[in-house]
Amino acid sequence: MMLSCGGLVNTMWTSMVAPSLPQISKDLHIGTFTTQLTMSVYLLAYVFAPFIIAPFSEMYGRRPAYLICHAWYIVFNSLCPVGKSKSVLIASRFLSGLGGACGITVSDIISLLLKGNVDDQYHVAIGSFDGRYLAN
Repeated sequence: MMLSCGGLVNTMWTSMVAPSLPQISKDLHIGTFTTQLTMSVYLLAYVFAPFIIAPFSEMYGRRPAYLICHAWYIVFNSLCPVGKSKSVLIASRFLSGLGGACGITVSDIISLLLKGNVDDQYHVAIGSFDGRYLAN
């Protein structure tokens, strides 16, 4: 259950931010380029973090890697709405992307029968639908 919720949160958070980018731009008084940079920086960290997380999980185990990454993700994702400057937002989005990549890195915890389930498509759909209304 915990693995499923972790995957849901990471997938939804990526797609929830996209519809709320104009509102973030308006609230922080920043341009569209800088606002889109927050999304790009998250995805950049999300893609390159497995190069760090995978060796760590091989040396110390999947469970410590999973717990540390999710704690890291929660801490830096919590800074996103609290920080009122663009630099704090960009830095916290990058650092939360590093922790959010744990689900794709340590995915061998889940059996092969459960991988690639259709649920991931629903998470993206729910995230983009909810993101627009949660931003208001």
